[in-house]
Amino acid sequence: MLRFKLLYGITLLGLFWFAIMYLDELAMLLFIMASLLPFLLFLLHRITAPFLSMTIESPDSIVTNKSDYYFYLTANNRSYFPVPFCIATIEIRNQLLGTVENKKCRFSIGSHQTTMETISYAMPVCSGYELCLKEVTIYSFLSLFKKRCFPKTCIESIRLPDVKESIPLPEIASSLPNKEGDLFSKDKAGDDVSELFSLREFRDGDSLHRIHWKLSSKMDDFIVKEYSFPFGADVTIVFDAVKERTDDFIPRLEETLSLTLSLCLSFLELGTHSTFVWYDKQLNHQRKSNIETKEQCYRVFYELLKTPLLETSIQPSLSLEVLEKPYIRIVSSPFASFIVENTYES
Repeated sequence: MLRFKLLYGITLLGLFWFAIMYLDELAMLLFIMASLLPFLLFLLHRITAPFLSMTIESPDSIVTNKSDYYFYLTANNRSYFPVPFCIATIEIRNQLLGTVENKKCRFSIGSHQTTMETISYAMPVCSGYELCLKEVTIYSFLSLFKKRCFPKTCIESIRLPDVKESIPLPEIASSLPNKEGDLFSKDKAGDDVSELFSLREFRDGDSLHRIHWKLSSKMDDFIVKEYSFPFGADVTIVFDAVKERTDDFIPRLEETLSLTLSLCLSFLELGTHSTFVWYDKQLNHQRKSNIETKEQCYRVFYELLKTPLLETSIQPSLSLEVLEKPYIRIVSSPFASFIVENTYES
């Protein structure tokens, strides 16, 4: 620290003036000892520093409410000399928003001792968080010297959104077919052999298995059967919230994430499986996962909350495979609503 260095410099000048003025052996001895002190402290500091190790850990990797999150910084000193002063810098990265902040922890540790510091952190938004022990600065006695080390040990934690008790799904639920029934597209052919879509003339590339032999024998050309495209009971949920630079964005994002999780769980309660679609900015491609159980639902959200938000909507880049199915696109709006853009055909 600068003030300790200034204090040492003033003390050394005072001892030097005292030794010159009085020409006393004791005064000269004090001046020589004070002059050699930095070298002794430097040597002691360099011997002690390699024997200091630090780790970061947390008892909870998942947080489900807005209370403070606690993690622990553990330091182990294996040397014979105490460490009077250390500063550990923890880098906290919000994986969803892509923001980074640093938190500092000051502590000391005796010889052959292990100390554990408890650090609290209020997670500002539902997201995945990566906490890395970025740097440790070890100071010598009188803080005349310092040594930096970079442990680079990291842990990950996630703060999940709140689950709403009930999500009204009257319009969506009424448009979903019963799993026991059979609904087929009136405009698109498919591969479901249980329902016939149409008959047409044979074209190059058609499978011989699709030829209607009985009807073809009565006509001058081969007639091919086209089967129907079934509508299953599944629905696709597209998460399309984008990063905004407004003052009220964080609470609206919280509400949107809460609605999204509650919506997925509500579909499971209806007995409806869903496919969750979002865009992974880091992998630079569209990701999708099936949600058939609560465990799968939360696993998908763990991945979602660790994926950085996009600056623009993914709507233009949605694949045809998604657009051809009934889907719900979830966006962050001033009212944190979700938009039903397409439903099952009636």
